[in-house]
Parts: sequence; C-alpha cells; structure tokens
Amino acid sequence: MFAIQTIRIAVLLAIVFLFDKCSGYPSIRQGTTSYCLGCGDSCHKCKYGIAMSSACGIVQCAKGPDELCGGPQNYLGICAEGMQCSCNKCIGCSAEKFECSKTSNPCLPHRNSDRDLNIRKWSSIAIN
Repeated sequence: MFAIQTIRIAVLLAIVFLFDKCSGYPSIRQGTTSYCLGCGDSCHKCKYGIAMSSACGIVQCAKGPDELCGGPQNYLGICAEGMQCSCNKCIGCSAEKFECSKTSNPCLPHRNSDRDLNIRKWSSIAIN
C-alpha cells in the first residue's frame, strides 16, 4: 500500500516538473524567424510602403520592383501597392514611388552570359 502511494506521488511529481519545463519555452509560432522581422519603429523608412505579413501577422516593408516576393504564406514578402507577385518577383509599377519593374515576364528563362559562353565553347568542338 505504501509502495503504490509512493509510486503515484513520484509519477505526479514527474508530470508536474515536465509540464513546467515544457510550458516555459515559447512555442514555434511565437519564435522570431528570419522572415518574421517587421519594420517596427522604422516603418516610416520603408521605400515602397508597408504590408501586413500573412505568415507572422506583423507589419513589414513592402517589396518593390523586381524584388523577391511570395512563397508559402508570402514569407518572401508582399509586393507594394500597384504591383503583383509573379514567379517570386514583384512586377508592375509601384504606386508609392512610381517605379516599374524592368522584367516584363519573370517566369521565362533569361539569357545567362555564363551559359551562353558554355554553349559556344561546346558547340565549337568538332565531333569526329
């Protein structure tokens, strides 16, 4: 009888101590990650305005022309007003600064000078 009560008390204490340790740490959602950095007190310095992050629920600087955007829950950023995110690049014109993206369609493969040099190099080799 005494042994059973001792075991019950030991188990109860173990549960209490483990629960205390687990609840003392912030959850993953509360933790700050690299993409959950808001503009804080310097939101007035955002070049293209501000946007509410859907991933973190905080105010961040909006992305401008040809900057990275999108991703799952827009963790790469949200485009400024007047622009849209296409293939993870902001395209269109910013209503804040009236600047436009230089890339008309970011989804198409672009010419890469290194790739072009390699194609010329290998195409000039004679096949025997």
